[in-house]
Amino acid sequence: VVAAPATGATRLPSSYAATASTAGGLGSVLVDGDGRAVGILGQTQATGLGQRSAFLPVALVRSVAAQLVRSGSVRTGTLGIAVVDAPGRSPGARIDEVTAGGAADQAGLTPGDVVVAVDDRPVASAAGLVGALYARPPGTECTLTVDRGGATLTAVVILGA
Repeated sequence: VVAAPATGATRLPSSYAATASTAGGLGSVLVDGDGRAVGILGQTQATGLGQRSAFLPVALVRSVAAQLVRSGSVRTGTLGIAVVDAPGRSPGARIDEVTAGGAADQAGLTPGDVVVAVDDRPVASAAGLVGALYARPPGTECTLTVDRGGATLTAVVILGA
């Protein structure tokens, strides 16, 4: 079972996620050993070995809720990419598609690149990349560490609207 906090994915004992995911599915609360809410179930995916769950960090959920209360909408910055988990057991988010003219395109990112860190914080999965960027507004500058065919590159991007 995988939980995706803002800094990347973290492996948790399956009893934590099983409690959350059997309590009602999407939107269920993930709690730690002290009973504190640490995530909200945002996605589940069946795999050949069972079910994989991705949790939105509580800080992200609070940020989104505050924006909705304040203005009735949520503005998030975008990279202009579609991502999936890096292949095999490798950490990171592999870029499958790049939108022409988007922030990632302008920074020189290409399909096949694997984002392994945002602002020097590791990214373990596609959900981890989304979590790391979601609360950042358009115009935010971020530094991405990227694996391109075994070579490590750094790309500075300015998130689009």
